[in-house]
Amino acid sequence: MKFFSYVIWLLFSVVMIVSGVFGCLMPLETFVGFAVLLPIFLLIGGLSNVIYYFYAREARGAEVILVDGLLNLLFAWIFFWNGIDFTSLAIVAFVAFMILFKGILGIGYAFKLKKLGFGWGMTFFIALLNILIAVIFIANPAVGGVTIGFMIALMVLFFGIISLWLGFGSKKLFG
Repeated sequence: MKFFSYVIWLLFSVVMIVSGVFGCLMPLETFVGFAVLLPIFLLIGGLSNVIYYFYAREARGAEVILVDGLLNLLFAWIFFWNGIDFTSLAIVAFVAFMILFKGILGIGYAFKLKKLGFGWGMTFFIALLNILIAVIFIANPAVGGVTIGFMIALMVLFFGIISLWLGFGSKKLFG
């Protein structure tokens, strides 16, 4: 059984690496796949949180689990109802506004660094770059989709590499 677990771990790692490589070659398809799967993940996560709440409702703070589950179900319903185009645009808009917010914060940090007498130029430049990228994503969501798809593919690729490395390193556990 230990050897079987080890082989499954290694196979999973290789599948992740292959998926990451193909995702890097096809970032738009990766993004579309994510947009298709997101409402499904939200639905499953929401249902599991709502069900779990009924087992843990006596615990202090359990209502947070219920609220999280209900919000997941709400967003899953919104994404299912409005389709993949809406879901894709929502993902790009979310990422764009997150980048924009970080850019605005970065400008504030840069001015604070300048006021304190530290080097601030690079922080200011990167903050402006964040704002520019956010504007590009908002103006042209296809660019945002490709970029996000590439980022997802890299994340999967690196996760697979780390998993494979840990699998080889943990061979002693499965002996």
